Amino acid sequence: MSLTNQKKIIVILIGIISGIIGPIVGGSGILMVPLLLLFDIAKNQKEAIGTYMASTLSITGSPSIWLFYKANDIVIEAALLLMLSLSISIYFSTKYVIHRISNKILYLIFIVYLLIMIILYSYKFMISKD
Repeated sequence: MSLTNQKKIIVILIGIISGIIGPIVGGSGILMVPLLLLFDIAKNQKEAIGTYMASTLSITGSPSIWLFYKANDIVIEAALLLMLSLSISIYFSTKYVIHRISNKILYLIFIVYLLIMIILYSYKFMISKD
């Protein structure tokens, strides 16, 4: 699929917005996947996920990782374990799950995930002493 100039601008804006907000919410995928679908950049959930994954497998995160490292804001051991477990789990979920279920089910799973996150964060906010 070839993107129009307007869609290219939208994709760049999605990247910028995700790059700014992503570190705050713990990852850019939570922003990118819905935005790619909302603006018809990706034609379905699978394509949105694949586009997101392809964009994050580059070196785009290296500068921010360096800044977090310099600020001593990375638990190195946890990051390495996450990297390993994430790589393995992404491979298996892509191979055995994502491509074997319908886009409709993927949409429902994403909705349930968001609802769970809303409930968990609301609860955490309510019990927080800050």
